Amino acid sequence: MTDWSSNIKRALTGAGVAAAVVTLSAAPAFAGTNLHLKSYSESCGALGCTTVEHADGYFYHDGDHWKVCDNYADGHRAVLEVQWGDSGGSHVLRIQDTNGSGNSCAVGNKNLTEGQKVTVITWHQDGASGSPKNMVRGTATA
Repeated sequence: MTDWSSNIKRALTGAGVAAAVVTLSAAPAFAGTNLHLKSYSESCGALGCTTVEHADGYFYHDGDHWKVCDNYADGHRAVLEVQWGDSGGSHVLRIQDTNGSGNSCAVGNKNLTEGQKVTVITWHQDGASGSPKNMVRGTATA
């Protein structure tokens, strides 16, 4: 075997071993996604339309935190619900900002499995037994 062919053989073997080490040592990566939802209504009259932003809902994949903010002082509560399913069944966690005076938020969190898909719903309602208004939903990944 010539000197140059054994050098090429050694280089290729070394490159293969290095690639295998990198591949085997890399931890699986999950690309989580954040979500921002706006619950709003629009009222139109003779002079134009007015948009009222009742509630903002947020889901943050880093740490699996969520938040709902009441933006409008109408006496309504802002609500956010996070839903997901896994081998343990279906799960729903709800937080509410019951202040009703605007400019306040409520927060929640739960350690979810990385890569878990969640459905997030935000709305506002009048009191604890009021019907949901201006619901908006989206999906995210923990």
